[in-house]
Amino acid sequence: MTTENNLPFKGLSSEEVRSKQKSGESNKTEEKEVKPFIEILLENGFSVFNIINIFIIGVLLYFGFTNNDNRLFLDSVGIFTVTFFNTALSIYQEYKTTRLLAKTNILKRNKVGVIRDGRLINIDRKEIVTGDIIYIKKGEQIVVDGKVLESNHLEIDESLITGEPVLQEKSINENLISGSFCMYGTGFYEAINVGEKSYANKLIKDVKKIKIKNSPLLKKINFFFVLFFAITIVLVLLESLISYNNSSLNPDRIRQISAIAISIIPEGLIFFATITFLIGVYRISKSGAIIQKINSIDAFSSLNTICLDKTGTITNNEIKISQIVRTTEVESNGDIKKLLGTYAKLISDEDNVIKTLKELDSFENAVKIKELPFRSEIKMSFLQFRTEHGLYTLVLGAYENILKNLTFDKRKIVSDIYRDSNCEGYRNLLLGKINIQRNERLENYKNYVIYPLCIVSFSEQIKQGINEVFNLFNEKNVEVKILSGDSKTSIKKILSETDYPLYFGNKTFEASEGIQNDEISEKYDIFSRLTPDDKLEIVKELKKKGKITGFMGDGINDVKAIKESDFSIAMESGSTITKEISDIVLKEDNIKSLPQIFNEGNKIINTVTAVTKLIVAKNLILIVLFILSGFSLLDFTISPRGSSLLNVLSTGLPAHFIAARNNNISKPKNFFSQIFLFVIPYLIVSFGIIYFFGNFFFPGGGDVSSSDKIITFLALSFIVNFLIGITFEDRSNYLYYSGFSVILILLYFILSVNELDGNPLGILKIFYEIKTISVIDFASIFVLALTNGLLQIIFRQFLNFFISQQSRRD
Repeated sequence: MTTENNLPFKGLSSEEVRSKQKSGESNKTEEKEVKPFIEILLENGFSVFNIINIFIIGVLLYFGFTNNDNRLFLDSVGIFTVTFFNTALSIYQEYKTTRLLAKTNILKRNKVGVIRDGRLINIDRKEIVTGDIIYIKKGEQIVVDGKVLESNHLEIDESLITGEPVLQEKSINENLISGSFCMYGTGFYEAINVGEKSYANKLIKDVKKIKIKNSPLLKKINFFFVLFFAITIVLVLLESLISYNNSSLNPDRIRQISAIAISIIPEGLIFFATITFLIGVYRISKSGAIIQKINSIDAFSSLNTICLDKTGTITNNEIKISQIVRTTEVESNGDIKKLLGTYAKLISDEDNVIKTLKELDSFENAVKIKELPFRSEIKMSFLQFRTEHGLYTLVLGAYENILKNLTFDKRKIVSDIYRDSNCEGYRNLLLGKINIQRNERLENYKNYVIYPLCIVSFSEQIKQGINEVFNLFNEKNVEVKILSGDSKTSIKKILSETDYPLYFGNKTFEASEGIQNDEISEKYDIFSRLTPDDKLEIVKELKKKGKITGFMGDGINDVKAIKESDFSIAMESGSTITKEISDIVLKEDNIKSLPQIFNEGNKIINTVTAVTKLIVAKNLILIVLFILSGFSLLDFTISPRGSSLLNVLSTGLPAHFIAARNNNISKPKNFFSQIFLFVIPYLIVSFGIIYFFGNFFFPGGGDVSSSDKIITFLALSFIVNFLIGITFEDRSNYLYYSGFSVILILLYFILSVNELDGNPLGILKIFYEIKTISVIDFASIFVLALTNGLLQIIFRQFLNFFISQQSRRD
C-alpha cells in the first residue's frame, strides 16, 4: 500500500502549484456544474414549437395589417399567451430540477490523490495542475491526460473513450487518456494535458447533461410528433393550394390555415411529456437517488429481469472476521494473524476484505518487494515481502479457487478442516505460502506449490431494505437473478436471511462447472463463483432471449455486465467507474428508494400515455374534419382562438391535472396498443355522430353555425373523454377528476348559454369567439357527448374481448 513513508516521488512544491495556477495551467474548465438560467431560457424560448408559433404569429400580424383585420391581431395574442405560459412553466420546472440534481450529484465530488511537497494529499480534480504527480488505483478514473511514471500491473479500460473493449496494460512512459479507468493495479502518472486541453473534455464535454430525448418512451412520442407534423404540412399546403386556385387567400382562409397548424402540431405532447419527466427526476432526486440518464426512469419500470450482485448490494460492505482456522502446524496462530495483518497493510488492494484484515496486528518494518493485485478472473492476489523473520511470498484468495491449486494431499487436509470447523455458509478466504525467490515471477503461480496456512471466515450482514426490494420485484413480476463471485453456500446463507424465494426453484449454477450452453440463464436463478466475463455473458444471453435486463452492483467486477445491461443501478459506496457508467446511483446505498423509483417510472409512463391518448384522439378527429371541410364534404371552420380553446379543454388543462395528481403506478401495458384501443373507438363514434347525424344534431341557424355546434360537441366530448379515459385507470383520483370535469363543463355552459355583457367572463367569451346557444341545444349536445362516451366504452370492451380471443387462439 502507498503511504507517505514510501512515496517514490516528491511532487510539485506549493510555490510551483501557485505559479501554475496563475498561468492558467489548472484543470478548471468552462463546463458549468449547473446549467445557467440564460441557457435554459434560450433553449426553451427558441424551441422548435415556439419558432413555429412565432412564424404563425408573424403571418397573422402581416395579414392583419394588410387587411386591417383586428381578428388576426387577437388570434396572435391568443397564440402568444398560450405559448408564453407553456414556455414559462417549462423553464421553471427545468430550472428547479437542474438545481436539485446539482445539489445531489455526488460524482463531481470525487477526490484525487496527488503528491505535493513530498506528501500524498487528496484534492478536488479541478485543483490539478500540469506536472502534478497523481496516484491511481483500481476503480478510479484517469481525470487528466498524463504519462505513466510508475506501474504496478496497471491495466486501463479505455472503452468509454475509444470504444476498444480490451484492457490496455500500461508501462512507464506510456500515455494515459482522461476519461478512462484503472481496472487493475496501481501507479503514478504525471498530468500533461489539463482543463480544456484534455482529451476527455474535447470529446465529451456534455456527457453528463440530462438528455430527455434519449428516453425510449419519448422516442415513441416522437413518432406521433413526426406523423402529425407531416400531416399538418400536407393539410396546410392543400388548404393554401385550394385558396390560391380559387383566388380566395383572404383573412378567413389565413385563419383557417393557422387553426390547422395550431390544432394538429402536437406541441403539448412533447411539452407535457418533458415536464412529466422533469417532475419525475425531481421527485426521485429528493428521495436520495441520482438520475444520470433520463431514459433510466421508464427503462426501470419496463424491466422483466434484474440481476443482483451479492456483496455490497444484498449485503453491507462492512464485514467481520468470524474465525481464523489454522491449516498448518508450522506457523503459530499469532504469526498467522500477523501475516494477514501485514499482507493487508502492504498490498495495494483496498476492498472491504483488506480493510477488515488491517485491524489485525502486523510485523514491524515489513518491506514490500512485489505484488500481483487481486483479479476477479482468478479471485486471488499475491504479495512478496521481507521481515526480520525472512522472505514471505503469500497468496490470498477465494477458498475454492486456491483449494484447486493445492496438491491432492493438502487439498484433502484443508477440506477436512473446513468441514470440521463449520466454515460452510461463510465467505471464506484461504491464505497460502509459496517458497520462491525474489527473482521468480508471481505470474507463474500455477507452477509453484502452495502451502495452506489458514482459512479466514467472514460474516456479512444483509442490507437494510433488501426485503422491500425483493418484495417489490415479486409484486411487479420481475425475475431476480443473483450473479456473484462468492461460493454458493455463502450466497444461500445470506439469501436465507432475506425474503428471496429460495423455496421457489432454488436452482444454483456453479461457474466452475463450465458455461456449456445457452440455457443456463433460464434454468438457474443463483449463479456463484462468476468472473466478470461470466456475468457479462449471462446478461447478453438474457437480452438475446428478449428480456429487458437490469443489473444492480457496486464493484469493479460488475462493470462489464453493467455496460451491457438495459438498465443499471450502482451504490454510492461502489467504485468510481461503476457509478460513472450506471443509470442511477443510490445515495448512501439507500436501496429503500428503489420502490419509489419503480413506482415513479410507472407513474411517468402512465401519465405520458394518458396525455398522449387525449392528444392523439383530438388530433385525429380534427384531421378528419379538416379534410372533409377542405373537399367541401362538411361545413367545418374554426378560428385560431377557437382551436386554442379546444387545445386547452382537450389536453392543456387535463394534462396539467394528470401530471400533478396521477397516482397510477400499475405496470404499463404496450404503449401503442393502449393508444389504439383508446383512439379508434373515439374516432369512429365521434366521426359517425358528426358526419352521419350532423344535419340532425348540429343544424345551423341565426348567428350560430353548424361549425359552432360541432365545436361545442367536440369541447364537451373531449372533457367526457378525459373523464372516462383517465379516471378508470386511476381510481384513487376519481372524485378529483370528476370534480375537475364538472367545473370545466359548468364553465363552458356559462360561456355558451349567456351573453355575459359587461362581465369579466364576457371578455373570455368574446376573445375565444364562443357563440351563444340555447340551453336546450347545449343540453342536447351534452347528452350526445355522454352518449358518445358510453358508446366508446362498449366499443373498447368489444375490442378488448376480440383481442383476448385472438390471443387465446394464437
